[in-house]
Amino acid sequence: MRDKHKQALSKKKYKDGIRRMIVNYFGGRCRQCDFSDIRALQVDHIHGGGSKERKAEFKNERKLLMDILKNEGKYQLLCANCNWIKRV
Repeated sequence: MRDKHKQALSKKKYKDGIRRMIVNYFGGRCRQCDFSDIRALQVDHIHGGGSKERKAEFKNERKLLMDILKNEGKYQLLCANCNWIKRV
């Protein structure tokens, strides 16, 4: 039981580290409103299709990070509010 808890914490720490790298890559701020609280920042697919792509390809953050680095101009960082407004 203890090992499972330790593994879960290690996995969360790894995922959080990848997330920080992604957020830092985009400057750590919402592209629209300059909001900077990492808890509400989201990677947005500029031309849509993110949920389909996420289900098909990006089951982990490392793959997403690699795609972001390869495809400049495909993604942007938005806060949850701006991302929702764009979606609607």
